[in-house]
Amino acid sequence: MAAAGKHDLPDFPAAVTAMPAMFPFAFTDCAQWDVPSAPAPVTTAVASDVPVLLTSGAFDGTAPPSYAAEAAKTLPNSTQLVFPGIGHGASRWAPTCFATIMAGFLDHLNDTVDDSCVKTLAVPPFHIP
Repeated sequence: MAAAGKHDLPDFPAAVTAMPAMFPFAFTDCAQWDVPSAPAPVTTAVASDVPVLLTSGAFDGTAPPSYAAEAAKTLPNSTQLVFPGIGHGASRWAPTCFATIMAGFLDHLNDTVDDSCVKTLAVPPFHIP
């Protein structure tokens, strides 16, 4: 995520783009609440040849693109799209593009996903006053 941040926002302070993802604490919370580990079937990666669309925001600290890339390893018919300049919730921050992609994917499951609108998204400039 830090590399994506520095690439898309080269003038953004390094102290911010180098920050770790927001979600690592979630795995230690269970111990604090005395929640036992999940059984093996819950933590086993899903393997399927069903078409899957994996979407992430380039700046998503909750479910970063690396999580989708990991999931794609056992989903041979998956397509991973990373929305530039967006954090968690690409459907919220690029709703028209996301809806267009999702509709196209669902209408044509076995075709190549038309991601041309993703390529038109731009990271807004960051200015330090």
